[in-house]
Amino acid sequence: PLNNEILKNLYWELRTRLVDTPSKPQGSQEHPAKSCAQLARDYPDYLSGDYWVDPNGGDVKDAILVSCNMTTGTTCIKPDPPQSPIISHVSLSGTTGEPMWLSKLSKSFKLQYKIDHSQVSNIQALSSTASQTIIYNCQNSAAYYDSKHGDYR
Repeated sequence: PLNNEILKNLYWELRTRLVDTPSKPQGSQEHPAKSCAQLARDYPDYLSGDYWVDPNGGDVKDAILVSCNMTTGTTCIKPDPPQSPIISHVSLSGTTGEPMWLSKLSKSFKLQYKIDHSQVSNIQALSSTASQTIIYNCQNSAAYYDSKHGDYR
């Protein structure tokens, strides 16, 4: 038999989930949406900016803060940290002047995101396309080799 304290806790948990929760998630940390597209559809007056989403719809504790473009309904997952460390140019041979590719650096040079696998899988299922933008700021360095033109760019 269940005691009264357990029943009372269950009642308040259900009440919070069913009664006190808005029918349309508002994109707050307490009431995250599934995606920015859902927010744009449910709240056409929302402005683009940062909102909370929980693509897997599970516990709100794993919701993530994303950047929403409300015109397109795009969900942008930000890297963590927001920018990579500054890398000084050192050639592969240790002398200056020779090109060095970022792909040759240690495995520690990776873009990190604070989102677990289940959230990624669910955001993929909710999306029709995906893209990634990387901003590369350089000084006297080549971003890539253009084989068509035979030079570094």
